[in-house]
Amino acid sequence: MAIDHGAIRFQISEKTEFAIPSVPEQTFDLPPGAEMESKHYAPLGSPGAYMAPCGCGFNNRYVATIVAIKNETSGQKFLIGKGKIKLGRF
Repeated sequence: MAIDHGAIRFQISEKTEFAIPSVPEQTFDLPPGAEMESKHYAPLGSPGAYMAPCGCGFNNRYVATIVAIKNETSGQKFLIGKGKIKLGRF
C-alpha cells in the first residue's frame, strides 16, 4: 500500500549547502524555516505535516526528493534542479 508521507518545504536563499533538520512526525509544529507543502495521508497515527517511514522490517527503501525552485519577484517559478537522496532501508 502506498502512503503519502507528506511534503515539507524549506525556503533557502543564496546558499550552496543546506543541512535538512530533523522533522518531527504527526504534528504541524515544524522546525524554524520549514513549511508544510502537503500533509500526510497515512491511515494510522495523528494528523500532521509528515509521517515518518515504517517499513515494518520489509527492507523498504526510503528516499527524499529534493526540488530546487527559483521564485521570481514577478511570481513566476522556475525549476533549477531535482534529485533524490537515500535515507536508508527498513
